[in-house]
Amino acid sequence: MDQVAGFLKDLYILETKVKELKLYKDSAKVVFAHYEKKLFEKHNMTDSLYRESFKYYMDDIKGLTKIYEIIADSLSLEERLATAKRRGLEGDDEDY
Repeated sequence: MDQVAGFLKDLYILETKVKELKLYKDSAKVVFAHYEKKLFEKHNMTDSLYRESFKYYMDDIKGLTKIYEIIADSLSLEERLATAKRRGLEGDDEDY
């Protein structure tokens, strides 16, 4: 479950980053495919394993809900850490 949640979180982040590039649709597909392949490698997952997991969790609503809770918690934590880091860096400027 954690592996699927981690992969999906990274996949959603990738989708957002590619959209923010504002590329033509064909170019965006190429960029996305390139980095999607890297995500599969990073998470030791194959396309077929991803599809099997997705099918499984589509029939397990409680499990799917838990996966999205894990993703939301993880993204929330990352956002809080990034905000704290920015505030820390901004605070450093005041010391000079």
